[in-house]
Amino acid sequence: MSSHHIVREKQEPALLIVSLAQFSLEQLGQLLEWSPTVVVTEKVYEYADSLGIKIDAVVTENPDFHAQEHTHIVLTEYEPLEDALKYLVAEGYPAVNVIADEFLLKDYVLFVDLMNLVIFTHNKKIMPIRSGFSKWQSGQQKIHLLHDAQHLQTEGLTHVGSHEFETEKDGFYALTFEQPFLFIAEDL
Repeated sequence: MSSHHIVREKQEPALLIVSLAQFSLEQLGQLLEWSPTVVVTEKVYEYADSLGIKIDAVVTENPDFHAQEHTHIVLTEYEPLEDALKYLVAEGYPAVNVIADEFLLKDYVLFVDLMNLVIFTHNKKIMPIRSGFSKWQSGQQKIHLLHDAQHLQTEGLTHVGSHEFETEKDGFYALTFEQPFLFIAEDL
């Protein structure tokens, strides 16, 4: 007996590829599994195309950029990442997975209230969370806070460094704090 899944448009997170340097092709395959809308920056376009990825939009400074047939051109001047996220918000995407070399808080803070964000670097999965966040995780996994938390309380975590925690055992961990959101990272 086979199971068939119907994926409605924009039901799956879009995939924004800013860089694929040092990023695992296996992990990339997992993110492409449900055929998300794929947006790439111009610097990644050729490599992504060579991998056979169907690219839905490319963020470029060049209005005459030659792309795959049916690929939308998103023009940018200074901030390809920000312009790509603005494009996805304007198109009504509720969520996006981003693959990037590095994580800079300033690049994502404006979008926390507009869409669900998950940022992947070569070794981390980064996401904004709200106070009261809880998640099941196996034991001895590192959880990194990417900025200071006001009145942080944790459950199921052991403090092991300045902004670093470790899950105590297999099970749920939880974080509560006072600010509107907090970015955390898990090791991949």
